[in-house]
Amino acid sequence: MSRRILLVEDDGVTVDVVAGLLAAKGFDVDVATDGVSGVEKLCKGGYALALIDYHLPEIDGYASARVMGQMLIESERPKLVALTADPASLKARGDVAAVFDALLPKPFEPKKLLALVEELIRDPGHELAVDAARQAWIGLGLFDRPRAFAVPPATPAQALALRDYFELVDDLRSAEALLLLDAARVDALAAVRRQGAAHLIPAIDLTGARAASSTPRSAPTILPPGAASPTRCAPSAPAPRR
Repeated sequence: MSRRILLVEDDGVTVDVVAGLLAAKGFDVDVATDGVSGVEKLCKGGYALALIDYHLPEIDGYASARVMGQMLIESERPKLVALTADPASLKARGDVAAVFDALLPKPFEPKKLLALVEELIRDPGHELAVDAARQAWIGLGLFDRPRAFAVPPATPAQALALRDYFELVDDLRSAEALLLLDAARVDALAAVRRQGAAHLIPAIDLTGARAASSTPRSAPTILPPGAASPTRCAPSAPAPRR
């Protein structure tokens, strides 16, 4: 299943927030700022889902979605989600369910947006990989995949590669592990360590820079709580949840 999403939204703040949330979860996000360009982009194909604001310049979100549905054959039609702070006006336009696959009222919680997107473009292969990773972590003493904070922030490609094995989080306070993704950014890891109780969180070196010469490539280096630079140590997995 494609991970490409089209965001049709003219509000810059909403674009930054939504695109950032989706990119952090490994989605490839394109943006259109009016209904006409949204239709043009979507008709080029390749999208799994489109998030469409209702109040758009040129043509509104309802009309845009209707055109999209009419111009694309069913097998090429992505899932369409309406975003609006004015659901009553949108529903007054006609049968929303016949045009959109879902409606998400603004303002919305990030978790609700991400859950809806994942539900609409479920990937059976991803679900199997997540279940296998979960069982592996349980075998190491955890209850589930650890909530992990990436240092530096993961690129969309990195997030896509990591999402099977970790639950990536943007809030350091909810993290159970730190992921070092760039050997040259140990300074960034040290800075994160100084925030709140982050010095108590184990870190996992996924760069392989220090471990390559002395440990199997499949075994990432674990940095003990408080460490600022990668060194070999036990345990070989993040501490179990309490």
